[in-house]
Amino acid sequence: LLPLEQAVETMQLGVTVTDLDGKILYTNPAEATMHGYQVEELLGKDIGILTLPGFRKPRNLEELKKWKGLIRESVNIRKDGNTFPVRLMSEIVKSAEGEPCAIVTSCEDITERKRAEERYRTIVENLNDSLLIYDFNGTILDVNENTCKVFGYNRDELIGANLRKISMKKASQERELQFLKLDKEDSKTFDSEGIRKDGSIIPISVSIKIVSTEGNGKIQSFVRDITERKQMEDDLRQAKDFAEAASRAKSVFLANMSHELRTPLNAILGFTQLLAHSSNLAPDQHNHLAIINQSGEHLLTLIN
Repeated sequence: LLPLEQAVETMQLGVTVTDLDGKILYTNPAEATMHGYQVEELLGKDIGILTLPGFRKPRNLEELKKWKGLIRESVNIRKDGNTFPVRLMSEIVKSAEGEPCAIVTSCEDITERKRAEERYRTIVENLNDSLLIYDFNGTILDVNENTCKVFGYNRDELIGANLRKISMKKASQERELQFLKLDKEDSKTFDSEGIRKDGSIIPISVSIKIVSTEGNGKIQSFVRDITERKQMEDDLRQAKDFAEAASRAKSVFLANMSHELRTPLNAILGFTQLLAHSSNLAPDQHNHLAIINQSGEHLLTLIN
């Protein structure tokens, strides 16, 4: 057992062994240092010296016989009174007769992880987009504050609900179709429709990415309300339709005007040409007819 003892003594993870009443039988240096003690100060003490009141739940022998170990997060207390978050893993040690005789618990200081989670939560809560985390079945696991604002629900109403609660049937089918095309390292973005708590429909842009395939999996989805963008697109479409309609009306008008002008103009040109062949006209009258004919030809060119 010497190599194992040396490994436990030098590991960074805290390890404590207690009897069934919570008396500390063994603790490694990492556990003692983590809590601000020397190893000798902890031996023989109750494990409650390391935990806050209310965080330790005593268990009777019958419970311990059925116990298959426990993993949980808790809050421990140092010698100076400061508290810190920990991740604990406990297992039962059994005697040769198969009876519980001790409990071994590993302890990890998760202060930095909690700070990182808090920073992440701060960033997420200040996003302009909605953020949803859900599993492969569509069960919502987490949302940010903007999601609640966009869809009109409070957080408790969304956590544990299915995405169908905020998705139109057609949108749910679109989501499933996009999910089928999704690889772990890939992401998909598509337009869809969401439904608010009051039943109103909103156009949304959805970007989905798989972040975990363990268990039921996890999908991260960024959702953006694109109501303004859709309104601008509708306005541009209407403006385009109006411009095209105006252009068609202009073409029809010009075609009609061209016909209306060309008919009398052809008559004028025809009569001026007939008169120009007359021998009874004075020279200045021929000049006037030439001017009329030239102007008429020019106008006809413009019409054509």
